[in-house]
Amino acid sequence: MKSSIKSRLRGMANFVRRNLIKDKKTQKLITVRFNNLNVLFHGNKKPIQTTFDYKAIMSGPKIFYWDEPYHGNVHFGIANAIKEYAGIKGSLNCCIEHGVYFGNHYFPDEAVDSGFTKLVTFGRQRVEHLKEVANVDIIPIGPYIHYAEPSLSEGEIKKVKKKNGKTLLVFPTHSIDRVDKEFDYEQFIENIDIFKKEHEFQTILICLFYKDLMLGRDKIYYDHGYQVVTAGYRDDPMFLRRLKSFILLSDYTISNDMGTHVGYCVYLGRAHTVFEQTIRIKPYLDSDLENETKTYNPTVDYEREKVKREFRTYCDEITTRQKEIVNRFWGIEFIRSKAELAELLK
Repeated sequence: MKSSIKSRLRGMANFVRRNLIKDKKTQKLITVRFNNLNVLFHGNKKPIQTTFDYKAIMSGPKIFYWDEPYHGNVHFGIANAIKEYAGIKGSLNCCIEHGVYFGNHYFPDEAVDSGFTKLVTFGRQRVEHLKEVANVDIIPIGPYIHYAEPSLSEGEIKKVKKKNGKTLLVFPTHSIDRVDKEFDYEQFIENIDIFKKEHEFQTILICLFYKDLMLGRDKIYYDHGYQVVTAGYRDDPMFLRRLKSFILLSDYTISNDMGTHVGYCVYLGRAHTVFEQTIRIKPYLDSDLENETKTYNPTVDYEREKVKREFRTYCDEITTRQKEIVNRFWGIEFIRSKAELAELLK
């Protein structure tokens, strides 16, 4: 019964949004209103506050109230972190790109036909691409994780670090909605074990994306004695806060693919190595693969590989070249003060 009501509400919202409403901002607001009705329908449960209990986080709310006129702003708790940092009340009158982008692809709903006058992003490389197509003001503000308060206090982080000893934080490449990503898990675990032994790590934290936890992939790592953690579901307001705590708890970080996490780690002073692995993409439907790849072009591959090259070799300290390339793509030079950010986004 509930599923039937939910389906009818979604159908009504989509019909109105696509056929009766021309204003792009209003279209976005309808999407937000439908989500918030859905949240109320499911009891409006509050976000789980824990940092380490990934099973509690996964058993908590999967959908969250959106307090932004554009739903993309709430992804990973980004708008929440920005508003708390800058003391901004209410919603932001802009769109926010939700992570680092490689290449010159873009989303018209954010950059061209958005209904807003501003688009927030990371750094210079992205600004240069967006300026070729966008009809809105492009505002770089650097790595979003700067603006998030860690979920753990400074004292709690010190206490956990003392308990865990030398810690390696691992980011396996992750699946997304309707597209699963797979790789040779045994090979990856072997690489982790070798890395742990060579560099004498005492604790291994595996940070899994919510989609891979839903697919049961925590067992792969848990059975090898690793500690599994998660930043939460995509729209969890605690997402960036937990992620920042995990990085601050670590002494070194590794992954098997490029992503926003690489620049976040470097910005927070943790060196990073990317292991080379073949990633297999498994869409639920052929149309899902088309949607996943249609915005990709040779520029994407070129820029992704350009960044990845700088992180293929282990180095116990962040190199000057790594800092330069992270600055260009993640925009460390554009980090704003509270007053600056409030003025830009008011």
